[in-house]
This record gives sequence, structure tokens and C-alpha cells, in this order.
Amino acid sequence: ADAYIDTQLPFPYVHMICLLVNVTCFMDATVMGFNAAIAMKHSSVAEMVAYPFHMLVMITLYQGLLRICAFLADTMGDDIIDYPIIHLQQQLQMDCLAIAQSTGAFWKIVMESRNKDNQTSLPDDCESKSLSSAESM
Repeated sequence: ADAYIDTQLPFPYVHMICLLVNVTCFMDATVMGFNAAIAMKHSSVAEMVAYPFHMLVMITLYQGLLRICAFLADTMGDDIIDYPIIHLQQQLQMDCLAIAQSTGAFWKIVMESRNKDNQTSLPDDCESKSLSSAESM
């Protein structure tokens, strides 16, 4: 149950899901046991083998899915199936730096073109927008 504590679901829901899976596994085992006993009474060897095999497969699948859900609930952890969070953060940092550099290069080109045209101030529509936004604060 410790694997399910860090899931995104609230704690009572995690317990409820675990309880439902375990009760289902118990009920399946009980029903399969009764069916195997009935098959033994009728001397049906195929059914006697099939019911316990079916029970083992179903319980293994239920418990395996429960464990996989616990692993997938925290995708930024340290497990082998998790996203490489350090790599994602490094990639995000490089992308942000590239955006900052390209924005700086853009404004450098804009200012150089204004200096060539002897325009040192912003265009009239930019000044009116900046004034209206300053007044609204």
C-alpha cells in the first residue's frame, strides 16, 4: 500500500480502489475454487486445471494493473519509466535562452533601423498604447 500513497488521487480513493481490487481477487478465487470442486466431483480434469489457472491469471493481471497505475501516477519521479525531469528542465532552459537571445537580436535590428532613419522615439500608435496601459493601472 506504500506505493499508492504518493498518487494524485485523494487518500481514501486510493484505499477504496485497493480494497475493490483485493475483494474482487478474493471473490474470484472463491468462485473458481467452488467451480474447481464441482469439476472435481464430475471428474472433469480439463475444468479442474482451467479454473485455478484462470484464477491465477486474473489475480496477477489485477494486481499488476494496480501496480502499473501506482507507477504511472507520479511521472516525474525516479523510476525507470518516468520522464527524465532533469533533461526536460535543461531543454526548457535552452529554449528560454534562445527566445531571449532572438528577442534581443530582434530589438537590436529594430533600433538600428530606427537610428538609420533618425527615429529615436516609438511610433505614435505605440506611444498611445503605452500611455493608455499606464493610465489604466
